[in-house]
Amino acid sequence: MTDQAANQIRALYAPDAYFVGEHDGAAERELLPTWIARLQNQSGVAAAYLARVRHSGSNEARMALCIRVTDGKAANLAVGRCAAVFVSRFGPDRPLEILILTATQELALRTVCPPFFVAEGAAPAARPASVTWFELQMAPNDLRLAVLPGQPILFGSSDTAGGPAATWLLRVKDNPNAAKAFAIGLADVIKTHPVHASEPNEPDKCFEPDALKTPSLHFRLAWADGRRWATFYRRESIPAPFLELVEACRRLGLKEIASLASRALTPEDALREVKSPQEGRGTG
Repeated sequence: MTDQAANQIRALYAPDAYFVGEHDGAAERELLPTWIARLQNQSGVAAAYLARVRHSGSNEARMALCIRVTDGKAANLAVGRCAAVFVSRFGPDRPLEILILTATQELALRTVCPPFFVAEGAAPAARPASVTWFELQMAPNDLRLAVLPGQPILFGSSDTAGGPAATWLLRVKDNPNAAKAFAIGLADVIKTHPVHASEPNEPDKCFEPDALKTPSLHFRLAWADGRRWATFYRRESIPAPFLELVEACRRLGLKEIASLASRALTPEDALREVKSPQEGRGTG
């Protein structure tokens, strides 16, 4: 490759990457058979994906070749060969981002984009474990969604389609059909907004009493395999993907919980009816 071409090809670890979905451009798709051949003939890459990726601070989703590396030195050769094919097809001025995936990122990416290459004898990352704890709050009292083990589903919103702020509890045993519809919707929200693939921000402040008094975002997850993840952002610095997650949760709660013929509660009444278990807190 020329020096100019090399400057347009960059391989990086990107903890702020947000995976939008699969990149399915016709011209790029023609590259895949050649890329697969290059990857098959050189070890070091276990799996490869052609995805649309957005980074923190940007609203633009760009194409990226995302790879899971097993041998860094060998992978450099494989990626170099793929980059050379890309330059020969598109010329030296077309940039190519090559994203080196962490294990957590690959789990998130696989929910929205299948691999186009898997090395012989290597399986893609295992399917992610189910989420057992989902808790999100726009503090102090803008939005609250809590799905905790053994507890009623709690949804509170200051935006209730023109009505006053209110909080609702959805009890699974009392309304199993509504709870099932909500669970399906929440799984889709998590799949289409995999923000947990990003690096946690100030996780120690997540749901801390003093931090909850300030305008801020608090979000934590726990999985059936024991993993935990938490993040905190002050209101003025919340990344766009997280704001999109917040609005998706608000829409889901209004549709599947607030629309039910049930009694709206004050936040204080709702919290008195919900226990405060300690599991699921912290990061992992």
